[in-house]
Amino acid sequence: MASKPRCSGKQPRLGQSQTSVVEADSQLASNVAGVFAQLDSYLDRLPLELLSLILSFVASPKDVLAVARCNKHLCATLLNKANAFVWRTARKICLSGQLQAPPPGWSEPAFAAFVFDGGFCEPVCQHTAARDILLSAPHYSVVRDFIMQCIPRLEEHDWVDGISSSHQPEFVCRKSDWDGLINEYNRIIRMGGTAYDFLTACIDFYLALLNKRANIKQAISFAKTEGWDVENLLHTPTYGSMHRYRTNCLKAITLGDFRLLRTRIASEVFEITEKRKRQLSEHADQTRRADIARHYQRIKSAGTHAILPTLLEFRRLPVIKLLQSKDASSLESELKESGLVADLIRDDVKKWVEAARGALAKVLGYPVWQNLSKKGPASVPRDYVEAGSLDFRGACAHECPNLTKEQKRNQVWSAENFIPDRKGVDVLFQVLALAGINDEDPSARHNLIALGLCFLCKSCDPPIAMDCRRLAGHSKRHDAMQVYLITAAEADSMMKYPYAHGSRKKLVGFSQQEKKTRSTKNFGCRHCLQTPVRQQEQVPIQELVPSPKKVAVQEQAPQEQDPLQEQVSLQEQTLANTSHTPKRAAGTRTVAAKPRLFIFDGLISHLKEKHGIEAMGDEDFFQV
Repeated sequence: MASKPRCSGKQPRLGQSQTSVVEADSQLASNVAGVFAQLDSYLDRLPLELLSLILSFVASPKDVLAVARCNKHLCATLLNKANAFVWRTARKICLSGQLQAPPPGWSEPAFAAFVFDGGFCEPVCQHTAARDILLSAPHYSVVRDFIMQCIPRLEEHDWVDGISSSHQPEFVCRKSDWDGLINEYNRIIRMGGTAYDFLTACIDFYLALLNKRANIKQAISFAKTEGWDVENLLHTPTYGSMHRYRTNCLKAITLGDFRLLRTRIASEVFEITEKRKRQLSEHADQTRRADIARHYQRIKSAGTHAILPTLLEFRRLPVIKLLQSKDASSLESELKESGLVADLIRDDVKKWVEAARGALAKVLGYPVWQNLSKKGPASVPRDYVEAGSLDFRGACAHECPNLTKEQKRNQVWSAENFIPDRKGVDVLFQVLALAGINDEDPSARHNLIALGLCFLCKSCDPPIAMDCRRLAGHSKRHDAMQVYLITAAEADSMMKYPYAHGSRKKLVGFSQQEKKTRSTKNFGCRHCLQTPVRQQEQVPIQELVPSPKKVAVQEQAPQEQDPLQEQVSLQEQTLANTSHTPKRAAGTRTVAAKPRLFIFDGLISHLKEKHGIEAMGDEDFFQV
């Protein structure tokens, strides 16, 4: 019986028979792996809580990394950000020692793959920096120091720890970049060519450069001799074309060439010089005009002048015309800092305003206008733009729209372009007489505003109440507007919905909030609401007669009347001259209907179609 051979410490070489055995073993292993791959994984069926509990007992995050790479389900489950606690727990309870937290921007799975994966990190590296990490606990401190040395960080010195520095400069780059540079160098070398060809090309380029510089030097000499600007000389059609042609053909320009064309060149240089002067003058004039326009806006914003003319008339003032005609590149500093210029502008504006006041007074029917009082109503600012009229300040600053630039440039402000607003003037005098207010009183306007909604237009059907600020604009609807003064109690009884001055102006803008408000169906017509007898719903009388069972209850409860019906009754009592009783069916009575609501644009169309009102005012609508 033969004895078993002893196992030596050396491994025998793999012969042909041994190689076949290894290949058979690998084939068997692959077949077994394929069989197990077709079997169901019990880890896929585990809930996340049990899976995380099992993975909390692993030796290192490397095991969690291996589980995550088993199949797609486990990979998606463990790579979910909500399940990062599994990787964090494995990192903290690592048997070889707790690992550091991932650097900023790194996830737990990515850091685990960086630490525990094998393979080559770069072509110049032999193995990864963490190939044998955490294989044994005694070497943990050494491995930790090695990892800290491999992490990129800022250095305050020009050497790496553990490597002696060299006095010779070193160039460090990626191997792929170095190979690409070598290949590019070899490609250029193989292109061929000799040093003679290269030198010939250099000489040709040098000769062309010398010729170009010589022609430029010759042009400078010609311009200096004739007293011209060299830029103007090179931009002339004759000399410029000759200069470019000779330079491209590597030919020099001689004095004889210049003398043959001197007369034509001189005339062209003169034209270019004059053109440059005109351009500079026009640019300076535009700059001065822009400075004056900015100063006009500065005065207008500061409010130092109560009344200002238009910008075109402001440019026609004597001091402004003088400044505009000055030969200066800018007027900004002079207009801002000069007190003399400010005083002259103030005097010229005052004279222009007095002349405009007298001219407009003649238009209104006052041939000789003298206002010695500084507290007169002329100093009270007013605004009648919403009413379709202009006050004195608005007339002075008025510019006709829809004009071309040529028409605006030739337009001259004149009082003859304005006509008096007779309707607005008559109704204001009528209101002042009703209220007993003197028109010369500086506080006349404020006293009228304080009266509130006490002005009733009897020319409208039905009558409409408004404040004094809408009288001038409302008067455009009638040939002879009749206004009555009512008490505050009567005004409150007519106004079920509140009246707000300037409400129409707040709704005609282009902001998103204003567009959204206009699109809501919250606007009603006061003309329909204040009509004494509107289109009302007819209800049989039998439906309105209370039953005997409800009589006792109705006698105990106070009688409540609909506000709309109450308002209609008041209108029928106070405005009997404009009311009439429509015919209704026998056995029926009228019941006031609820007001009809519109969107803002629909209300405008309603007022135009039903009431013939082209320009809607604050008194024509209400908002619920």
